[in-house]
Amino acid sequence: MSCDSFFWLLVWMRWLEYAHLGCPMADGDFVFPAIGANGAVYPGEPISHDKIQKYINEATAGSGIEGNFTTHCF
Repeated sequence: MSCDSFFWLLVWMRWLEYAHLGCPMADGDFVFPAIGANGAVYPGEPISHDKIQKYINEATAGSGIEGNFTTHCF
């Protein structure tokens, strides 16, 4: 099964603009911004590698997928 990542990237960007920013993304905004513990989005700050790795680990463990995966896998 395949996924059109370009399509879903555009969906994500529109959702980010609509639901979190309330305006179009600016030139300095990150596509995957940092998100605070309270759910606040910080568009000028990138999400950390450690946070992404944590999400990957949680997703694979929760799905029952064995093995270690890194951001390079995606």
